Amino acid sequence: MFARLRRGVTLPGGRVVGETDREVHLIPIPLGDDRPAALVAYCGLVIRPGQADLVDTLAGMPCPLCMVRSPAPVTR
Repeated sequence: MFARLRRGVTLPGGRVVGETDREVHLIPIPLGDDRPAALVAYCGLVIRPGQADLVDTLAGMPCPLCMVRSPAPVTR
C-alpha cells in the first residue's frame, strides 16, 4: 500500500513534517486479523495511527529508499 505523512505531524526526532517530507512510502500489507500498532515502510519509517494518509497510487514523489528496498512485482 502507499502512504504519505500528514503535514504538521511531529516525527520521533521532534521535527515537524513539512512539504519536503511528504514522499509516498511503500508499506507491506499486514497479514492476519490483528491490527498492528504501527505500519513500517520498506525504508524503515514507522507510521503510527493518524500520522499518514493512504493514497490510491504511487502519485507524487516516491521515497527512494522504499523503491530500492521493495520487492519486485510477481507475475503469474
